[in-house]
Amino acid sequence: MRRYLIWTILSLPTALFAQTPATDCCELKVSSGQNSRTELTATVTNIGQPTISLTITGPTRDFGVRVTAADTGQEPKRTEYGKRLLTEPWSGGSMGHKELATGESISQTLDLSKIFEFGPGTYDVSLTRNVRLDGKSIQLEVGTQIRIP
Repeated sequence: MRRYLIWTILSLPTALFAQTPATDCCELKVSSGQNSRTELTATVTNIGQPTISLTITGPTRDFGVRVTAADTGQEPKRTEYGKRLLTEPWSGGSMGHKELATGESISQTLDLSKIFEFGPGTYDVSLTRNVRLDGKSIQLEVGTQIRIP
């Protein structure tokens, strides 16, 4: 009986560690949109798990967005809509759920000019997106730069 108890205690940390989701399950890539310099297309790809899932409400709610001027590090002024994103909780509307099998992707287009008022310059952009793997949330992150003439 003592051997069984010791084995159970020693194996517990390993079992808990094995339940931690792998961060290499997914990939988040960003590319310039087709219509404007402030438009970005973000693509989530399942690169190694049987299934991952995402909640889909709309690009401005699905992504965390951080924008700073490359030269000053200051965030550009937010539009009225951009201010509401920070202060008002999501009030419903349509919400979807998407499951991605290994190798599958989903893309969403995000127009940053709906959130920020851009002047001429170069801006550093960081996007985050949560996905779920085995019931656990994983935050993906990608960075890029945009240039406004």
